Amino acid sequence: MDRFKHLNKPSQAGLLQRTGCNPSDTHSPERLGESVRQLFESSLAAHYKKTEGLLEIWPRILPKELEGHCSIEQIKDGLLQVRADLPCYAYQFRLHSDEILNLIKEFCPSAKIRQIKVGVRAGQSS
Repeated sequence: MDRFKHLNKPSQAGLLQRTGCNPSDTHSPERLGESVRQLFESSLAAHYKKTEGLLEIWPRILPKELEGHCSIEQIKDGLLQVRADLPCYAYQFRLHSDEILNLIKEFCPSAKIRQIKVGVRAGQSS
């Protein structure tokens, strides 16, 4: 029980000893931030780098009438999911979707977008 003497309650020390927990393990909270950083750098950073260009060009490739009314919801497996504020904006987006997809492929090929789907935000109506 010596290694748990810093705990102020005997029941806490006994519980840690019975469960085999060791407060000096490498799974300490101080190392969590480092683990998250490593996870981001190894897997999430690659995805972010592929899509950050798309996020940058998005406002410039949207037709003026759709600016501020259509936003990127998700990018996964070559599918770009877009949400429109209202059905009329979703309709307008669909009319321009081939042109928008071609611009994405031209200016942001690393995103590897092959298809675009647009929907209307939940609770919105015309």
